Amino acid sequence: MLKITYITHSSFFIETDRTCLLFDYYTGTIPKVPEGKKLYVFASHRHGDHYSKKIFDLKNEYKDVHYLLSSDIEKIEDDSISYLKDDIVYFDSNIEVSTYLSNDEGIAFMVQVDGYTLYHAGDFNNWDWVGEDKEWLDWQKNLYHTELKKMKDFDIDVAFIPLDPRLEDNYHEGITDFLKVCHTRYIIPMHCWNKYDVIERFIEEYDHKDQVLSFTQEGEVMDVKI
Repeated sequence: MLKITYITHSSFFIETDRTCLLFDYYTGTIPKVPEGKKLYVFASHRHGDHYSKKIFDLKNEYKDVHYLLSSDIEKIEDDSISYLKDDIVYFDSNIEVSTYLSNDEGIAFMVQVDGYTLYHAGDFNNWDWVGEDKEWLDWQKNLYHTELKKMKDFDIDVAFIPLDPRLEDNYHEGITDFLKVCHTRYIIPMHCWNKYDVIERFIEEYDHKDQVLSFTQEGEVMDVKI
């Protein structure tokens, strides 16, 4: 069983039987880490809607915290912090993390922990902006597809992927492209800028209602059976 709490935007807190994971926190209420569970804190890149130095306050509250941060984030010398580039595998006795190059900033994470496989895209997406330069659009799309192919052999339990309404009619491409290549049991749309009707639109237009777990309220908690 996974206990997933939606904090805001692309920030989620995930609890397994033994471990807690916090992704891309910058504001909002973080659930308490139960005694005896290790906390891993992820930041996919330095953008202000995905990272805040406030995450380091958690070291004052919990003794077993480790930070897995994209290498584009300003360095702090601390043994509890690992800075990760793309295309590497980080592991310790509890967790294995594969990283992928984002076509925006930083990296995306594939996390294997306690028998679960979780994917958090950060800002990695098919950013098919209406009216953008074609050469740039082709570049970012090719990179997106190249990196997705590296993930195709994972059996993913939950994938957290941007569903950004600012992309207008191209809003869905990050998820639909992902599903053509990768295997996931559930999808959690994120990066919706509080316009949660885009999730319902996606379900209606692309009929993935059995796969989509919809979070539409900050602080919402869902128990997910895998």
